[in-house]
This record gives sequence, C-alpha cells and structure tokens, in this order.
Amino acid sequence: MKIPVNPFKFPFHTLRPWVVHPLAWSAFFLGPALDWVRVDMLSQQIIYFGHALPFSLKNAMWLPFGFYALVLIIALATAVLGRIFCGWACPHNILTEWTRPIRGALGLEKPQPWQSRMWNTYPRTKPYTQGLASILALAIPYGLTYLLFHSVLPWHFLLDGFKTGQWNPTLVMGQGLFTLIGVFLIAAGHHFCRSACPYGMAQAFSAYQNPLFTPMEIAYAGDANKTQCGTCTGCQQVCPVDIDPRADLLKVGEFRGCWNCGECIDACAVVQGHRHQPNLLHFGWPQQAGFIK
Repeated sequence: MKIPVNPFKFPFHTLRPWVVHPLAWSAFFLGPALDWVRVDMLSQQIIYFGHALPFSLKNAMWLPFGFYALVLIIALATAVLGRIFCGWACPHNILTEWTRPIRGALGLEKPQPWQSRMWNTYPRTKPYTQGLASILALAIPYGLTYLLFHSVLPWHFLLDGFKTGQWNPTLVMGQGLFTLIGVFLIAAGHHFCRSACPYGMAQAFSAYQNPLFTPMEIAYAGDANKTQCGTCTGCQQVCPVDIDPRADLLKVGEFRGCWNCGECIDACAVVQGHRHQPNLLHFGWPQQAGFIK
C-alpha cells in the first residue's frame, strides 16, 4: 500500500496553535486598540496604522477594498487548502479552542485531562473551578466588547461611564447584546462551527464544486479495518471538532466539519514514532497518486 507523499516538507500545522492563532486573534481584537485600522465616529476620522485622516470618500475607500482583498485571499486559500480559515485564523474558533477548559469545567464538553487529574486528586477544587469558569464565561465576552467597540469609538468615551456613573444607554445595550452573543458562542463551542456558521458552510460546499480539482484533505493511509492503529484513538481524541480522521469520505468541512488543522497528524506521529512505524495520517490532494480515502 502506497502512503501519500506530503507535498510540504516542513510541518506547517505545528505553527497553528503557537504562532498563527495569537497573530490572527491579535489582528482582529487588538488591531483597533493598537490603532492599526479603525474609525473614530466622534472625531469623524479614520486611523490607518496610527495616522488619523479626515473621514472622506477618498480616505474611506480603502476599508472596503481591504475587506474584499481579504475575502479574495481567503477564497483562494479555501480552493487550494480547504476550510483552513476556520481552523487557523477565525477569531471565533481561536477563542473557542482557548476556552475549552471553561466548557469542560461547566460540563458542556469533556473536561480537559489536567482538569480530570486535578479533580481526582483534589476533589474540593471542583466547585471552585466551576465558579471561576462561570465568571470567566461572562467576563471574557464583556471585556472583548470594549476591544470591538474601540473600532468605532475612542477609549475615553467607552470608559467615561465608569468614571462619572453616567452610562450611555445605546452603548450599554450594545455591550449587553454583544456580551450575550459571546456567552452563547463560548457555550456552544465547536457545535456552532460545525452546524450553524454560514461562512464555514459556504466554504465547505464551494470547495467541492469543481469536479477537476478539490482542495487538500487529511488522508488515512491504513486499511479500512484500522488494523495498523490497534486500539489507538489518539487522532480522534485530539480533534477539536470530535471527528475520526480515519473515516471514509471525510471531506474538508462538509457535514463533519474537518478544517485541516493537523492536530490528528501530530498525534499519529507521536504514537507511530514510538512504534517505529510511518505516520498514517497525511496532508494531500485527492488527485495525487496513492492518496487513499
């Protein structure tokens, strides 16, 4: 049985949690706070990388141009690499992965291994962990509303309510609404990504409209009975969206929600490395010879 050849020698997916996620999240949430790109509605100015310009059609046209260019880049990446934006750069998904301990503590998904070990060793810590998780589930979305609202309002306007006690009703309602949405998204976790995200579903289905070329997928190089795996289910356990990458007809993002994050490839490499056997999971294109599904 021929194992598919990884077209990339460097394992780029290992950069996802430690490099790509922090950079993508910072660009989305911290970009306005750092005055990279934002609109100041009070002073009627547009800030581009620290430079304030008068709000005019000439200066504002770069906002839609930049947005459409980003959409085009994501579309091209999707056509080649599949639903990679969701797993690598989507700010919601990044926050969802970072808040898995919160859902684990609240019983919304399986607890993290370190949580289970801590609760088994120190059972009295469980209610305190759950209380802290409840506070964070509310505090994190509320704090992020300030970063999002700074895209269109200056800091002093957002913080005046704390200083004077006179709250802007519109701002309070907006913060309350966005906080509730954030709490819902944290609680829903990857269930939202798999079954409700319209952008993700559009990526998943559009990627397979060309019969001559389909995007890269994660392929399993073993047989259908998974005899090479034995009792190992490490790839399925580390999957952020709880799917088995060894399943047949595993399309990128379609129905099952795979987005080529590569976590299963890393897990398989560790297990097979101990066995002194080649990795059974690989990135590849279905068109290439020997790509087994």
